[in-house]
Amino acid sequence: MQLLVNQMYVVLMIFSAHLLLLQSVQCSPHESQTNKPGDFQSIRSHAHKYKPDVTDIRLHGLLLWSSMGVLMPVGILLIRMCSKQESQGKARVLYYLHGIFQVVSVLLVTAAAVLSIQKFENSFKNNHQRVGLALYAGVWFQALLGFCRPHRGRKGRSKWYFAHWLSGTAITLTGITNIYTGLGSYHRRTEKGTGLWVALFTAEICDKSKKAKHDTSFYRITTVGS
Repeated sequence: MQLLVNQMYVVLMIFSAHLLLLQSVQCSPHESQTNKPGDFQSIRSHAHKYKPDVTDIRLHGLLLWSSMGVLMPVGILLIRMCSKQESQGKARVLYYLHGIFQVVSVLLVTAAAVLSIQKFENSFKNNHQRVGLALYAGVWFQALLGFCRPHRGRKGRSKWYFAHWLSGTAITLTGITNIYTGLGSYHRRTEKGTGLWVALFTAEICDKSKKAKHDTSFYRITTVGS
């Protein structure tokens, strides 16, 4: 089972890197053509390119909401529930579910990154874009860190787990914050109300926080898995 999880990580990294590289290659020639001096039509085309459709904005938000706002927090809850299980079999199921949730989450984040590269203007002049860029890097760092997990009983296992837990928690909290700023950006760009979405997201986060509030025994998780 552990071999299967490792193979999933490898496939994930290759697939995601291929998507990002493909989009970068596709965007570069277009940008070089739309920046010719004195070409008024090209300038208009360039401006139109970076006027994202509302559907693309919504899809971008949905992908990151599903990843940062649902799958990652649930994955953290699963691994914490794992530490309370006396049955080794149930603990393993929760452990591998944690891994699967996080793999899917990274795929969704990568899809959101590809969409933003292809459809949006990325000048990084606002905090939402800057934090988003840091999150993309952080999510990939966390995936690589998970792939490099030492086996049980190996030297550095506890230190690795603490680093993995700390970075995962920080990424999730930052991602949640950026969802709020993204909803604010969506409201400013489209002048559509986001109060309902903010309320729903806040209720979801409060519910997950209550479930994890009294759980402080995260070091026990280092004994789960191989």
